[in-house]
Amino acid sequence: MAVGCTTDCVRGVSGLSVSNAAHATNRATHCGPLLPAPCSLPSLLPPMATGANVKTIDVIRDFRGTLISFTEDARLALMEAHSDVQKTVGWIQYDRMGFWAHALKKRHEIVQRCKLELARAQLQSRDERPSCVLERKALVKAQAEFDEAQRKLDSCKKAVALLDREGLLFKAALAGFSTHVEIDLPRAIAHLERLMQTLEQYFSVSAPKTDPLTPGVSSGVTPPGSAETGNSATSSGGADPTASAPKAGEP
Repeated sequence: MAVGCTTDCVRGVSGLSVSNAAHATNRATHCGPLLPAPCSLPSLLPPMATGANVKTIDVIRDFRGTLISFTEDARLALMEAHSDVQKTVGWIQYDRMGFWAHALKKRHEIVQRCKLELARAQLQSRDERPSCVLERKALVKAQAEFDEAQRKLDSCKKAVALLDREGLLFKAALAGFSTHVEIDLPRAIAHLERLMQTLEQYFSVSAPKTDPLTPGVSSGVTPPGSAETGNSATSSGGADPTASAPKAGEP
């Protein structure tokens, strides 16, 4: 809309009639400029320093060494944490589950043997209602041990599934910290190294020696233009200070 109004204003101003020009100027005033006026915001930042107040780089060097030590300790701690989770899962999955699976198989055989012994005792007894107390006690004990092995094996299976899920959550929780340790901290260490190299180069540069009598001019160097100025004054007819004064009666 602003472009159309401005085009009409330009056509009006290019006419020969004063009224048309005034009308076009009035329309341009109402339409407004093509681009908005730059907004002036108050400066919220302090003025930039003209120089760096650097006195020593020992603090940067010490901080870089501390950062390297922290990075190494953090990496070691992450490796140990992941290793502990894997060791725990492996111990339950392979050691304990294997132990209780083997125990369950052996105890099942014991239960079957106790049942056979109880049945043989019942057949060999001459009483109408044989007691077979010892055989019954052995069977009850074997069955209890078999049930214990079954519970332990089921608990190991549940623990492995639970630890797998918790291990994934644990790795996800440490993902941000692992990124800082593996990427951000090495970048910061490299940046500090470049910063120290830049400061060492800055310290190695010596300032130029200047003439105390003539500021801004190095000692032992003739300022440019001084010799040309003297020659110009002599050639232009200026009085030579070394020339003797004319004697009386000489033209």
